[in-house]
Amino acid sequence: AESDTRFVAKPSILGRAVFIGTSNAAPAWSTWTSTLCNRKGWAHHHFAIGSSGFNAATEISFITQLRNAIASPAFVNAEVTHVFVCDAGNDIRSIANVRATSELVFSEARANFPNARIIMLPALWGQATENTSDSRIRSVNARVQELSESALLHRVEMIDYSYLWHWDNTGYM
Repeated sequence: AESDTRFVAKPSILGRAVFIGTSNAAPAWSTWTSTLCNRKGWAHHHFAIGSSGFNAATEISFITQLRNAIASPAFVNAEVTHVFVCDAGNDIRSIANVRATSELVFSEARANFPNARIIMLPALWGQATENTSDSRIRSVNARVQELSESALLHRVEMIDYSYLWHWDNTGYM
């Protein structure tokens, strides 16, 4: 009887992942989120919207995406195992400080998804012409610093150097 427990079927869903973010995480432009979920055995719950950001217009901002996820009838919030906040690229391009708005997002995510790892990808930034100006490069550093400080306050994990993942391949941008 003891050995029979080795053959108990593994549950088909090993977790639930919620994604909020920009076009770099939105299903119309990106498939990496569904690939990650398929590989990990997670249910995929997608709320990312192109042209969004921490400081985007209210209807597409990260806080609105997060609140839509919180209110979603597709899952029980306590069952969510991962919340990914993907890409402050539009805030970087607009050279907009994200400290206050990221703290709000991280705080609400922590309060409403109590059992989830909250993970921030600061930017998916490629070597496209519009991304290489001095002001944009300085903005990458400033936004990453602001996000790091906010993440530390709310026990959010940061994926360091995500802004370099696409740097050497303009095809990704």
